[in-house]
Amino acid sequence: MKVDLGCGENKKEGFVGIDKYAFKGVDYVIDLDKQKLPFKDNSVDFMYSFHCLEHLSNFDEVMNEIFRVLKKGGVFEFFVPYFSYPLVNSPYHKIYFNFDSFSHFGIKSETFTLQHCFDVLERKLIFRKDLGIGKVFGLVFNTFPLLYEKTFFCYLIPARRMYFRFRK
Repeated sequence: MKVDLGCGENKKEGFVGIDKYAFKGVDYVIDLDKQKLPFKDNSVDFMYSFHCLEHLSNFDEVMNEIFRVLKKGGVFEFFVPYFSYPLVNSPYHKIYFNFDSFSHFGIKSETFTLQHCFDVLERKLIFRKDLGIGKVFGLVFNTFPLLYEKTFFCYLIPARRMYFRFRK
């Protein structure tokens, strides 16, 4: 089974759609801040999300739910807005993300409330394509993410979003 988490009106073809609102194509209307995912443990092969996670208040619980429903070897692929992008300051955004925001999801530790540990397969900064040199920025700054985030570059040339790919 493939799930599109927070699909809105743009559910991916062949996916089960979940959203907080009853848009056309949504299969399950669920408020992820209050409800669990409607799937059995280890039942989802692939989960996709595009600009959904930043709207959540109970982020750790939702990540635990995603881990619960993914099969062993299942993949969670998602996009979130980058913290310094000018349009990220929506009143509906509750969380802001940078290159290391999800690092602790790949570390086993007694100190975190997380009940899981994903393999982080990929993470990258995505820049505006209309700048013409967005691919060059991506190549350079994804190679040297600390140079990007720990200096003025992240504000001078803000990434538009982050891409992550995790495996259970």
